[in-house]
Amino acid sequence: MADPNIIRINKIAGQVTGLKIMCENPDNYGTLNIITQISAVIGALKGLSLNLLSEHIDQVATDKINETAISDINLIVQRMVK
Repeated sequence: MADPNIIRINKIAGQVTGLKIMCENPDNYGTLNIITQISAVIGALKGLSLNLLSEHIDQVATDKINETAISDINLIVQRMVK
């Protein structure tokens, strides 16, 4: 099975490609739609970064702290970046 992060990156790459096309033809899409797509890409990148951070915390911290603490840390980080 493919790595979920790679699948997510491929989707983001598709969004960016679509955004590039929109920016090359702004009269066909309109500024509001382009800005909406930029926000979607930013949101997707934030989601990817949170997932990567969560995986990292799980990998490096599991031996040192309990699972409740890991969940708490992940929740705090998610709230901080919203």
